[in-house]
Amino acid sequence: MLRLHVPLYYVMQAASCLSNVLRLEWHLRRHVRHKEQIKRF
Repeated sequence: MLRLHVPLYYVMQAASCLSNVLRLEWHLRRHVRHKEQIKRF
C-alpha cells in the first residue's frame, strides 16, 4: 500500500508543478502579446 502511495504523491507534486509552469507561461505570453499591441498603437 505504501509503495503505491509514494509514486502517487510524486505524480501529484509533478502535476501541480507542471500546472504552475503552464499558468506562468500563459501569463508571460499574454503579457508579451499585450505589449506588442501597445507598440502597434
